[in-house]
Amino acid sequence: MSQLEEYPPESYLVVEVVRHPEYRNVMRYHYNGFLESEPRFDVALLRLDRPVRRAPNVAPICLPPLNNYGRGSISPPGTLATVVGWGRLGRDEDAPHSNVLQAVTVPVLDDNDCAYQTGLGVYTDQMCAGGSDVSRSACPGDSGGGLQVRDVQRQGRWTLVGVVSNGPSTCGLQPVIFHKIEETLPWIVRTMRSRVSHLP
Repeated sequence: MSQLEEYPPESYLVVEVVRHPEYRNVMRYHYNGFLESEPRFDVALLRLDRPVRRAPNVAPICLPPLNNYGRGSISPPGTLATVVGWGRLGRDEDAPHSNVLQAVTVPVLDDNDCAYQTGLGVYTDQMCAGGSDVSRSACPGDSGGGLQVRDVQRQGRWTLVGVVSNGPSTCGLQPVIFHKIEETLPWIVRTMRSRVSHLP
């Protein structure tokens, strides 16, 4: 099959949404009329009506290793990570959204650099990736998309390290804030095990 060949779509129903118990979104209205959002613990799990069928374009992704929790990140600053989504295809607010899954590789930033570039605080449940005034970035409409790294210590498997959470309304203007999967991994694993009896 060529890369341009389309695969038949599959539809699934969401039967349960489990939002992180500490989720909140602080909204700030600035004197210049700008409304700023600052979400925390911006992650939820969806239980589907049936198992997802694997296909050439559908495969699972790994979570970070649970035994590594609290021992340092598998995506430290400087790591190149790939973010995917169906968001806006251009910088401006009237640019169309994609109907084809897009991917871009961006560098993970340290918290100080991120705070300097965005003017936002970076909390323990967040990580930051991208750059300022760049042409390729996660964009509005990509929220919920995965930030992933290829883990050479795990046979080159892809591992989900972040979820698109917050970014500028002008695509590529500033780095993007992601929910940091490694921070809430114990909750994710507990929640999954409580819903699926065959998980270890």
